[in-house]
Amino acid sequence: MLAQPWKRWQRGKEILRTFSRYGFDWLLSLRLDGKTAAARFQAAGDSFPRMMESLGPVFIKLGQNLAARPGLFEEPIMDALARIEDRGEARPFSALRSFLGDQLGTDPATLFSSFCDEPVTSSSTEWVYRAKLKTDREVALKVRRPGIERLIEVDLDLLLRTVRFIERHTSWLAGPEARETLEEIRKRLKQDLYLLEEGRNCERLQKNLSSFPQIRIPAVFWEYSSPDLLTLEALEGVKLSRPDALSKAPVSPIRLGETLASLYLKQILVDGFFHACPSLEKLALDGEGRLILQDYKAFHCLSPAGTGLLKGLISAMYRRDAEKIGSLLIDSRGGKQENGGAFSLKLQSLLNQEEYAASRSQMWGGVFSSVVHLAKEAEHPLPKEVLSAGETLSTLEKTLGFLSPKVRFLELAASVCGNAGPLSP
Repeated sequence: MLAQPWKRWQRGKEILRTFSRYGFDWLLSLRLDGKTAAARFQAAGDSFPRMMESLGPVFIKLGQNLAARPGLFEEPIMDALARIEDRGEARPFSALRSFLGDQLGTDPATLFSSFCDEPVTSSSTEWVYRAKLKTDREVALKVRRPGIERLIEVDLDLLLRTVRFIERHTSWLAGPEARETLEEIRKRLKQDLYLLEEGRNCERLQKNLSSFPQIRIPAVFWEYSSPDLLTLEALEGVKLSRPDALSKAPVSPIRLGETLASLYLKQILVDGFFHACPSLEKLALDGEGRLILQDYKAFHCLSPAGTGLLKGLISAMYRRDAEKIGSLLIDSRGGKQENGGAFSLKLQSLLNQEEYAASRSQMWGGVFSSVVHLAKEAEHPLPKEVLSAGETLSTLEKTLGFLSPKVRFLELAASVCGNAGPLSP
């Protein structure tokens, strides 16, 4: 449902005032050129990231999405986009007591023996508070910001109208890419908003990884949850991104890396349901050295066809078989094999380069990135589900490189596919 005209107008005025207050109203000029913009961004310091954060989740996701596209803008602009963080104004638990009472059907004091008034984290779409049940069980309460869904609807509508206007009146924004970016933002915000889906992700992951005692996944308290409130078991851990995380861990980095690789390869290549960001920032260790995932929103699925294609690509990349990679991509798009000769030659030339040949059993990310680029150039792009899975494997490889550089990642992935063996010379 489209936003009502008067709400669009009201929000549009607010956005324009914000741009003006931070000194960025010049961005609305249709005659703006990249070099001028880059110079002004460089002089503005942190003003642009703070402005985008103040405008809310749609603008935060827009900035982060653009920041993830290397070479899209001049370097000062990309640096400014990269500094945008998903954070929002904190609100004390006591101020939400009436709202939470409506969600729970009773006064929170009848269900919780205690709670922290200040949120543990505060993002653009939710707050997280710590509380204790009457049973003394420690829990985390994730509360969706009241009214946030309507704000997102209005902002997405405004941005789409703006994109259409710019496409009609300028030459620097054309084609479907801008609209595809907005659709990606809509999907990501949908993930952020649906708290109950996050709870279901927890339970599905618990079931799939029940044979791994090395990982902890929070229990979901459905009786204390609603569309605007999710109550999870509170798990204490130290983020792997902290400098002292590994030095104090009761498990060796090598063992941790092996466990992490096994966990994610099972999720992606066996279960077809996986946590999409195995970065150091999203992983923590508890006091016994068990892994804790700290984000249950970013999950993706792989269909049987997508899993088969990814496994084939992993095996072919492990063996540096450019012809097989080309064949797999063309088959996945229903193309003809004779169209793949030029693609295979380009890819084989790349695979023969010393930087890839020297670390054949480990290098996934670099080769995958090149395959994605060449495949798009040859008009045989990877399906989105396989692209998401491949990017997750690239993030995993980087994390493993930090934890345990000796883990032979691509060889391990190929063995899960049942195709590991002697490398070709």
